[in-house]
Amino acid sequence: MTLKEQVQALKAKIQAKIKDESTPEEIQEVNDIIAELDSIDSAHDELLQEQAKTKEALVRMVVNQGNGDKPRDDTDGSKPKTIEE
Repeated sequence: MTLKEQVQALKAKIQAKIKDESTPEEIQEVNDIIAELDSIDSAHDELLQEQAKTKEALVRMVVNQGNGDKPRDDTDGSKPKTIEE
């Protein structure tokens, strides 16, 4: 079960706590908990997107390694230093 599925199942259990006889305070408390779970779900989605971007960058770095591309000069015009320098 993925995190998203776990959060959805937990939200459904919490949502089931609301009954016709629930007070407005109880309903608000349940809604606050559900909002926190939504926040966790959003943060997880953002983390997955960041992870995918990082993975793509790493793959590009590995694919381009050793292809003869020389590093570009710095923006201030200085040249990369060699070991001898």
